[in-house]
Amino acid sequence: MVNRLFFLVIAFVAGISSLVEAATVGNIIDRFEGEYTGLVPGAEVGRSVDGLLTMHTFVRRVAQPAFGDDVVYLEQRYGGPEGSITRQRIMVFDEDAEGIVTTAYDFFDGAKYARADAAPERLAGLSPEKMYNFPEGCRIRWLEEDSGYVGTVTRQHCEIVSRSDRGNVFVDMVYRISGDAYTLFEQGFNASDRFLFGTKTAHSHRRLPRRELDTELENILSAFEGSFKNRPHDPTVTRQTNVIGNLYTNVRTVHLPAFGGKTQYMEFRRGGPDGAVIRQRLNVFDTDPNRVANVMESYEFGDGAAFSGAFADPAKLNGLKPSDLQPLVTGCEIIWSTVSDVLTGISDRTTCHRFNERLQVWRHVSYVFLLDNESMHLWEHSYAPEGNLIFGSSVPIRFPRVRSNWN
Repeated sequence: MVNRLFFLVIAFVAGISSLVEAATVGNIIDRFEGEYTGLVPGAEVGRSVDGLLTMHTFVRRVAQPAFGDDVVYLEQRYGGPEGSITRQRIMVFDEDAEGIVTTAYDFFDGAKYARADAAPERLAGLSPEKMYNFPEGCRIRWLEEDSGYVGTVTRQHCEIVSRSDRGNVFVDMVYRISGDAYTLFEQGFNASDRFLFGTKTAHSHRRLPRRELDTELENILSAFEGSFKNRPHDPTVTRQTNVIGNLYTNVRTVHLPAFGGKTQYMEFRRGGPDGAVIRQRLNVFDTDPNRVANVMESYEFGDGAAFSGAFADPAKLNGLKPSDLQPLVTGCEIIWSTVSDVLTGISDRTTCHRFNERLQVWRHVSYVFLLDNESMHLWEHSYAPEGNLIFGSSVPIRFPRVRSNWN
């Protein structure tokens, strides 16, 4: 009997060892990366909303050498992909004597890093000392389980000093990752074992299928291509009535290999097709096959007079390089999605902070583009850092298409 028990114990230990060895950092991250959606009871996540809330989660491997070789960015939103951010983490995967472990870092000011899954350059300059580092006992330990992976944190080891005056918090957490879902179960307790926060049950969120980004990009380029004309005056424009005037916009796809992606030249004129040029942009779309969304980075022309009319004569742009132009600051990248068949590009004022050279002040700017093949809609707002609106319209300004292509 003793021998039989001995061999059973050896077999059990060997089984655990094989689980640890079977799970690799690369396998876990490959399975974890993606976009997820699910439903969470509002009461369970501290939201005064009856019924269920949509939880949207973005997970992406990012290059952050200051943290390590295997780094993941996680962003969770309630209310859908554009909802309020409730969690942002830098998660660093590593191996030690006990197996695979993840160290999580929290942001002190996460808003300006929003959607770093799609625009990871927003994380540039971050390092562990600039973030909140959870205690060592709160590191996530991983094992392979049922063709997936499970990561756990136990309150016996995870004690966190509360940042909301609730005293020390002891946390239980379970991550489960499978081929089609991501599940999170988290609860917090005080030193007297009284429940403080968390969910009653684990919430599973299904993995969304990978988007056809190449097709979406071609649709964006096609919908942008051509000429657009807005109404002569737009009474919805806040504090700028009658200043908008008659805007004429020309957009044309151009071939500029130095920019490393698909490029379009955009020119705004006031007063009609032959009016004064008031804005020139070169919009560059990333074409990395591993991208998670279509992202548009815009460049401005310092002195664009020599390039005026490049929509009609693209040869004016020949030889142009990124160093010849001024990119919009990091955080102003436009991230695209398709919403109810409408192509939607957004950059939010929480990430887009621009310095106004003329006034020598900072402005927080939001951009929204809506393309429906018949019109271009542009919604642009500028705010002071204190939050008061400087410029903007109550609804997107519509530019009906007057020309479809340049053939």
